[in-house]
Amino acid sequence: MFTARAGFLTDSHRARVGIERSGTAAGQAMKWVIRVLVAALVVMGLAVSVGHYLGRPYNEGFATMPGLVALHIVPGAAYLAIAPLQFVRRFRAGSAVIHRWNGRIAASFAIITGLTAIVLGVAIPYGGALESAVVAVFGAYFLGCITLGVYRARRGEITRHREWMLRAFAIGLAIATVRLVYVPIVITLGDPADEVLEMLFALTFLFAFTSHALVIEAWLRIGRGTGAAPGAAGPPAGI
Repeated sequence: MFTARAGFLTDSHRARVGIERSGTAAGQAMKWVIRVLVAALVVMGLAVSVGHYLGRPYNEGFATMPGLVALHIVPGAAYLAIAPLQFVRRFRAGSAVIHRWNGRIAASFAIITGLTAIVLGVAIPYGGALESAVVAVFGAYFLGCITLGVYRARRGEITRHREWMLRAFAIGLAIATVRLVYVPIVITLGDPADEVLEMLFALTFLFAFTSHALVIEAWLRIGRGTGAAPGAAGPPAGI
């Protein structure tokens, strides 16, 4: 009877190798799905930012605070544009200096975006008190993720640093999901009353930010479950 030690594979060894290859293929497929979804959400987020200045704002309250709105939209768009590079392995490996400076700039944009989001969400919400509550809670969570991410990086805890930055980025992308969910519902309803639009908008905010927070936590748990460092060699590195 030949064994794997002698240069041949036993049936059990072949089965184990097949399972490992299958798992690797599934993991790679999942990574590509995540990449496409993230890219789509980034493009949508940038389109929303540009669209604010090309059409009439959905929230008339924005006209009362144009400077603050610009201070939210422009850094927010910049954050969505440059933050994804931080999770690309080749970008990180190319130059540690560029990676660090890009991260510092992205974190600065994120802090400005988060602070202005809370002010705007509380001061002039389109979706009423529910939207204000959602923006306040997740805005604070977003800022907390950025702060903890920077703190972990300064302590040299790179895996934890990347986890917190992934959480922050997932929350930042939620604004694109709001539009992807809200707009089709409004189109389907036809011509709903203003009160209905406002409530739908607030509920969409709640759904988008909550789902993004839950999905990224599940994603990080998958990375830990495979024995890989989340955001490093495990599944989250594919983002």
